[in-house]
Amino acid sequence: MELPVETNILGDTSDHANLPGWAKQMFCSPSMAGGQNIGNRHFLGINRLWLDGHASYSKTSAVLAGKNGDQDYYFRMTK
Repeated sequence: MELPVETNILGDTSDHANLPGWAKQMFCSPSMAGGQNIGNRHFLGINRLWLDGHASYSKTSAVLAGKNGDQDYYFRMTK
């Protein structure tokens, strides 16, 4: 079942100096680039845009933890 309210489409990316150029510009699942491509600039968190159109703030640690034991949960189109 698709859950647009739990699917990320945009978010703050990292300014981590050692990442390749694509990883600095793409907000993607924690398993890509070792999770270092997810930003940490807003009080240890990020702003995220969801597939249903709402935006929210999340702690980076929560994004990296995922949900239901799946680190990439919020980046999957189907749940």
